[in-house]
Amino acid sequence: MRLVFLSILCGIAVVAMRWPPTALQPPIADFEITINAPPGEVQIVCSRGCDWTNEARKPRPTITFRCGGDGCRRTLNSHGLILLGMPR
Repeated sequence: MRLVFLSILCGIAVVAMRWPPTALQPPIADFEITINAPPGEVQIVCSRGCDWTNEARKPRPTITFRCGGDGCRRTLNSHGLILLGMPR
């Protein structure tokens, strides 16, 4: 009986170790968009598939930014604004 229990326990441990940690996370859409906006405030609303968070790491459905001068350009993906390589 003890051997059966140990065999089952080892089987569960092997399956648990091989289970990918991402299997339990919901999929996030893989996308990237670029917005060319005129001067003023611009609001981008995510309808579905975004993982946008604020500074407190709480989910939010919109990203708002203000364009000055002749306008601006922002690039976003499913995780939010892409700042790498973008002018400030």
